[in-house]
Amino acid sequence: TDSAGISSQTPLPAPLLPPVAEALAAAARMEGVGWVFPPPAGRSSGVVVLFYPAALVDVESYSVLAMHLAQLGHAVVLLSTTEFAIQDPKGALARAAAEAARAKLGLPLPKIILAGNSMGALAAMQALQASQFGADEALPMSEIHGLGLLASRASPVNEGGMDLSTCGVRATLVTATEDRALDSKKLQENLHLLPKNLTHVSIVGGN
Repeated sequence: TDSAGISSQTPLPAPLLPPVAEALAAAARMEGVGWVFPPPAGRSSGVVVLFYPAALVDVESYSVLAMHLAQLGHAVVLLSTTEFAIQDPKGALARAAAEAARAKLGLPLPKIILAGNSMGALAAMQALQASQFGADEALPMSEIHGLGLLASRASPVNEGGMDLSTCGVRATLVTATEDRALDSKKLQENLHLLPKNLTHVSIVGGN
């Protein structure tokens, strides 16, 4: 690891925008998992956000968001994949990432928030469902304290046969009014399948 805290064996996309490079300088690479952004010393909230990226989006693109969350005291793990789109139907990736973060950050029992963007949001929902059903590879439900869905059409909940309405965790869904990929009608039809304790934030004019 070099002086900036980035593994010298991990090539980064070039050129990196200055904010991305600055954010990654505060992170560390966990082999087979992704990037971990620790909170400032002495300011940990005990929360670990496991973030699944969208399909065909460089995971480093979320580094500025991760850095800001870390500055608020929440550790963030940006999960990486070599596949077209990240998936986690058995919750195994979430559990491996949580255990790796726990060991690296010294958190005995962190509060896990599953989050994702677009198809990554589907992966987060898959991991939550696996925990809800008690899958051996998944995290215990007692460790999951939230679900965050960014630019998710929510239709995968219906198409994938998922019903998270009774899982008991708090959830936040963020959409944008100018998102051309968003089917507003289908979104409304499927909202009842998301956790009952749901906050829906719609960004007016956003795409």
